[in-house]
Amino acid sequence: MNDFLAELYWQGSKNERNAGRRSIITAKLKGDVRELRKSGKSFKDIASDLKISVGTAHNAFNRS
Repeated sequence: MNDFLAELYWQGSKNERNAGRRSIITAKLKGDVRELRKSGKSFKDIASDLKISVGTAHNAFNRS
């Protein structure tokens, strides 16, 4: 299990109010996506490298 998924596992599946799902988009993920995007990688390549969906990569970039 990679570090990102391990971090989510230990955080649990609930959000701060203990309702629904916790967002997969963490500050670390936002930073990683931003750095890879700055280096010229496409969202498809970023998603493949980080083992996330293209939509999640795009959302992490736009929310940072």
